[in-house]
Amino acid sequence: ACSQYQFKGLGLWIASKLTEFLKTLDFLLFSVFEVKEVFRHTDVVRGGALVKVDVKDFFLSGSHQELVKDLCEGLAALIPGADVSLYKRVAQLLLETQLVRSPVTGKTQRVIEGSGMGLQQSTALMGFLFYWLVERKCLQSGFRQGSVAKYCRYRDDILIMVKNFGHAKGWLKAFLRAGKYVKMEVGCVRIFDGT
Repeated sequence: ACSQYQFKGLGLWIASKLTEFLKTLDFLLFSVFEVKEVFRHTDVVRGGALVKVDVKDFFLSGSHQELVKDLCEGLAALIPGADVSLYKRVAQLLLETQLVRSPVTGKTQRVIEGSGMGLQQSTALMGFLFYWLVERKCLQSGFRQGSVAKYCRYRDDILIMVKNFGHAKGWLKAFLRAGKYVKMEVGCVRIFDGT
């Protein structure tokens, strides 16, 4: 992100509002130190597995038009009384005026996909959208089917404890495809065989 971002205040405002909602989700982590603690008290059964999912281009996914549309739909459905038209105008302004500076080349470039990494609004905006597009739908079915024992996400890193890897494969495939413009892939799988 550029150090002289003219809409820093608006970015902080929308980030704080979206973070208020995100903090109500018990599976979201806001610090890397929380990851170890989450799984410390999770019982692992034989045949279960720990699956690490990587969200590819978490911050740079989706056209600005798609992000604004999905943000408005999510806000209307999830946050009663939210002034969706205000959020829409702010999000459009922030997304259309994003500039980031490459640490490699030192050149400043306009962000044309997603929300530029390092900008004030990016983590909360993309986190909210990921919940709206993927987690809201998939987690309910995963827990209901008994496939998922534990789930947590820190920004674009996801850890899923499944009770039986063989039975959870179908759910995992559906989860990986649910992202619309957000791409995910399995980073690694650790199957517990009882040893």
